[in-house]
Amino acid sequence: MEPFCCESGSVKRIAIVGAGLSGLTSIKACLEEDLQPVCFERSGFIGGLWAPHKKKIDKEGSIYPSLIFNSSKEMSCFSDFPYPKSYPPYIRPSQQYEYLKSYADHFGLHDYIRLHTSVLEVSPIYTADETKIQKWKVRSQKLDQANTVETEELFDAVLICNGNTTEAAEVTFPDQDKFRGKILHSCHFREGFDYKDEKVLVIGAANSAGDISVDCCKFASHVFLSTKNGTHPLPRLVNGGIPLDAMANTILGSYMPGFVKRFMLGRILSSAYDIRNVGLEPKNRDAVGLAFMVNDEIVQRIVYGMISPKPSVERFTEEGVIFSDGTREKIDTVILATGYHTKFPVLDVKILRDDPYERNLYLHIFATTPERPTLAVVGMTYQLGAAGHVFEMQARCAVAVFKGDVRLPCKSVMAKQIDKTKAALIEEHGRLKYLVSPVPYICQLSLLIGCYPSIWRYLLIRDFRLARCLFFKPFYPYVTRLRGKHAWSGARQAIIDGMDNMFSATRGTSIARAGRSYRCVIVMLLALVCGAYLLLQLRCSPHRIEHLLSKIL
Repeated sequence: MEPFCCESGSVKRIAIVGAGLSGLTSIKACLEEDLQPVCFERSGFIGGLWAPHKKKIDKEGSIYPSLIFNSSKEMSCFSDFPYPKSYPPYIRPSQQYEYLKSYADHFGLHDYIRLHTSVLEVSPIYTADETKIQKWKVRSQKLDQANTVETEELFDAVLICNGNTTEAAEVTFPDQDKFRGKILHSCHFREGFDYKDEKVLVIGAANSAGDISVDCCKFASHVFLSTKNGTHPLPRLVNGGIPLDAMANTILGSYMPGFVKRFMLGRILSSAYDIRNVGLEPKNRDAVGLAFMVNDEIVQRIVYGMISPKPSVERFTEEGVIFSDGTREKIDTVILATGYHTKFPVLDVKILRDDPYERNLYLHIFATTPERPTLAVVGMTYQLGAAGHVFEMQARCAVAVFKGDVRLPCKSVMAKQIDKTKAALIEEHGRLKYLVSPVPYICQLSLLIGCYPSIWRYLLIRDFRLARCLFFKPFYPYVTRLRGKHAWSGARQAIIDGMDNMFSATRGTSIARAGRSYRCVIVMLLALVCGAYLLLQLRCSPHRIEHLLSKIL
């Protein structure tokens, strides 16, 4: 079987739909390979979701002023463009927008973006015998001029970068039409003050539900938080002040079995509070697909009596709702924090389907319908951590394939891998949710394009400090710029200084850390001993290993 690839030099002109997080890094990836990108952005601003002045489109994802990043800044940046040191460890939407503007300015991306231009359709142009897709036709229209005509252009390849919040997922409940109050999706939420002195019901179990509940409870007479299966509130800082995403996303952690990670996370959470006492305990603690909510205040607001956890909604009444446990509450406003659907409205369903179960994307990037990999999607996935580096690696990988530097497997092999990936996601989450673990996924893509940060390589060249950082410290975005094409000379130092830069804006006076090398040696030795001990117990059942871990920890 023939590999799925592009001939070298066959792809030059690339259409990019969207100038948000994934669109901007896609433009840069194209410029690094001397390709010719044309980016279409229907709003008047770059930044997509993070553009503060962007005209809000009904049912499309949006942000609210009180939002704070769930991932820390050193884990959220692009691989060769750190956030300013003046930024706090967790940044706000306005700071993210300024960062994206600076990124576009620094790498000269603005010249390749057509603002106020909406893509109406992306369709294939076949060869004369109608057997192969030769080009892609992009039909677009300017939105800032009256009576503008539609234009059509041909491109060699297309990158779809319209994001994963293209359409609000609105759920319905029995007797919902009888309710006299207001019902809105979280995409329409702006600030808690809008619900002053009201009784508010927030339905959801993820990050937005927590943020909105906390913001509303400062002004509303009371807030109820309804979750179907419970949720796990997670703090941003854990284990003595380390950012949660930095601690969780390491190469060492990626090798740990799932039950070990869950056990360690449970130990961290139980040291702060007992989830049984805050009314959010999952119905089945061993069930797959448990929800997580990154929020530093939700537990405190619950114990203060400002937020009341509730089970799922059974049905609506004229004045409120009845919950599955039989309790009734009068409600003025219901906010549905129920997430979003990922849609591809500019593409024919024969090319790429909206239904996640019928969507076939190799590595979550490449559409396998065309005869060559000239259609790719960047930014469709959800991450257990920051999105920026994941989307950047997706863009770099797509462009490497367009360029002809990377040859993908044949279609039959890719089809088997896609089915295997879907099955694994369903098993892990209970349904098909395109949620990826950043470290293994990024390592897989970096191996493909030749920028994998091999620890053995740095041990052999006696760069022990960098090797230790790569294995034990957070998997910073800079690691994929250490080697390979388009390496960044500042990557090594950025990795070493990562945690110092994380808190550079919040530390009053720099404090020298004595004895660091001695402690690191002790930690490495202990890790090796514990690892060897666990390996000797591999024949034991997972429950036996959990019991052993409880003794160790």
